Amino acid sequence: MPADALVRDLKQAAARQQREHDQQHRRQWGQAIAWHKLTWSTPTANVINI
Repeated sequence: MPADALVRDLKQAAARQQREHDQQHRRQWGQAIAWHKLTWSTPTANVINI
């Protein structure tokens, strides 16, 4: 296997992992932001978020 093909495969794999990681990260942030909005929009928000 030529070295350049190996390097290309490694770069593609790294890019794919990065994309998956970014998507996971965005999902987690989305949940955190939704929870934050939920807690701050309720009357008990100042009790929860001291």
